[in-house]
Amino acid sequence: MPHYKVGDIVLRKSYGGDIKFVVSDIIRTEDRDGQYFLKGLVYRLAADAEEDDLIKIDVRNTNLNEQGRFNKYKNRFFLNQLFRYPFLFDRRRRRPGKILHVDGSRSFLNSSMSYYRRIGLRPVGVYVDEPDQPQAARNLLTQHSPDIVVFTGHDGLRKGATDTKSFDSYTYSRYYAQTVREARRYQPDPNKLFIYAGACQSYYEEIVAAGATYASSPARVLIHSLDPTIVAQRISTTEQSKTITPQQAVRGTYAGTRGIGGVNTRGRLTFI
Repeated sequence: MPHYKVGDIVLRKSYGGDIKFVVSDIIRTEDRDGQYFLKGLVYRLAADAEEDDLIKIDVRNTNLNEQGRFNKYKNRFFLNQLFRYPFLFDRRRRRPGKILHVDGSRSFLNSSMSYYRRIGLRPVGVYVDEPDQPQAARNLLTQHSPDIVVFTGHDGLRKGATDTKSFDSYTYSRYYAQTVREARRYQPDPNKLFIYAGACQSYYEEIVAAGATYASSPARVLIHSLDPTIVAQRISTTEQSKTITPQQAVRGTYAGTRGIGGVNTRGRLTFI
């Protein structure tokens, strides 16, 4: 009998139990107990593991602990942004850039939307599995006409992968690159559509080559679930006349410029 099921919260013994995951899928065959596909609870990391490498943990305590961590993270940036952008709650003269946030994680989408709303933004949030995002991109962009679009979810280097210049080494990077190409076919001008794409350890160079303005992860490191949200919010709430550097765009994110990179871009906030 299998010891785990989809939805269980687990750690990996081989990595010292450093990251909490939820079991997202299980593939069983006659000659092995099962291959478990995992998605991070706090980080946008996708991974896989054998059954004997997993440890199940108490879901009640985990939920409380992770929710507390989310709340601290969101509250810290909420207070920081409230101080920096007090006008966000006065919509009479300024219009922040419109954000479309497409996420392959329902829980991360909910947390991101909560963060946006607390800042005073009203983005459109849509849940779409990572492999389905290329097919969904054009319709979503046509329907919502955003200034800023985020395509994110989970990702990661596959276990044992050594060639970081091959899409085969990544879980979902090829889909992010395909999605960005579709978005750029919709709007080729980067001054009219800001695109963020990727998750933990994503194939940064190819996602940027596909047309993303910002992407993860230049150093193949982990990013926090709210990091794409912070970048999108900063672009949205910076005046159109101002240029944002990569260092400024990622300030306050988990891994900074090692986790997210891009190019100088202008803000998307306009005066009414």
